[in-house]
Amino acid sequence: MYPYAIALLLILAPAPATSQSLIQGGDDPMNLTADDLVWHRDNNKLVATGNARVIRAGVELRADVLTAYSRDNPQGEGNQFYRVDADGNVQIISKNERVFGDRGEYKIDDQNFVLVGENLRIESNQGLITARDQLEYWEAKQQFVARGDATIVKEDKRVRADILLALLGATPKGKQEIQQVNVWGNVLISTATEIVRAEKGVYNVRTGIVRLQGNVKITRGKTQLNGNDAEVDLNSGISRLIGGKGRVRGLIQPHKLQRRCHKSGTGRDRTDGTDERTTIGKRRGRSRRATASRCR
Repeated sequence: MYPYAIALLLILAPAPATSQSLIQGGDDPMNLTADDLVWHRDNNKLVATGNARVIRAGVELRADVLTAYSRDNPQGEGNQFYRVDADGNVQIISKNERVFGDRGEYKIDDQNFVLVGENLRIESNQGLITARDQLEYWEAKQQFVARGDATIVKEDKRVRADILLALLGATPKGKQEIQQVNVWGNVLISTATEIVRAEKGVYNVRTGIVRLQGNVKITRGKTQLNGNDAEVDLNSGISRLIGGKGRVRGLIQPHKLQRRCHKSGTGRDRTDGTDERTTIGKRRGRSRRATASRCR
């Protein structure tokens, strides 16, 4: 097949355009390229096969196969596309994020893209977001949702929950970034020094502070602190419990002090808590063995 390079201006349902929009790109044309392009007139669908790519308003959608479904335009002549399916090696690429999945469905009316499959992830300069069940991108709301063992990882810090909601926002320079992450269900924060569990939380990506609520447990080594509310600073490594609705509780395990023992007759110290002396000598052809003695 000869590769196609087609620039299409699609007539879509009117909706407010966002700063970076794949489908609702205002008057921007949709540039579609693929190895093979087939228009199914009876089914009102356009199928792009082989390295299919759609670029519009600074956002690119890639897949092995892209299928766009159309319907009559109630506001005028021609058709409008209401759904785009992506199958195989799906990627959504914008200036600041790359989203990966196996299969995806974009509902144009809802401005919602849902990805499923293996190795679901969102890569950005603010960390890596992964999910087991599903990734969602809500274009108008500027939100990512990760469902099922959802995790955001940044350096050696990890926040995991059943559901993770990442909120995008503009920086003073106009750059779109993940600014806040809300988490629900079996929340787990792990760092190099401690593990924190809770029912829900809010992570401020800019400050690195996570506010947690519900059955909070902070574990560092054998020390455990319990409470209803907590604040964890992922940048400084400082965690603190907040009284909230009830008192905070703690279980602190002191370090065991090592006692010094002298091996009788030698003057050498032992710090392992016991003085095991094994003296093997020969007396009249027979060996003699000394038994272990405890420190006192």
